[in-house]
Amino acid sequence: MIIISGGTGTPKLIDGLLQLIDIKSEKINIIVNTADDIIISDLYISPDIDTIIYLFLNILNKETWWGIKNDTFNTYSQLKYLNIHELLKIGD
Repeated sequence: MIIISGGTGTPKLIDGLLQLIDIKSEKINIIVNTADDIIISDLYISPDIDTIIYLFLNILNKETWWGIKNDTFNTYSQLKYLNIHELLKIGD
């Protein structure tokens, strides 16, 4: 099975498909959007790729459909306290 992925909608679709059909995750090929990749604080971020990886590792935060479940944001909070504004709220 080949899936073209972008944004938070596709992980929801994949999660639902895995529950509905009898297919192993290693039988799924995913072409993931990289157009939204960005460099923040010298860190190369691929949010859509990260989200798909987190989904298959079963660590995706399914309340927001991005980031790692139970992640903390201490670094983000400290940077904000120091008046350094980051574009995205990236977890620790």
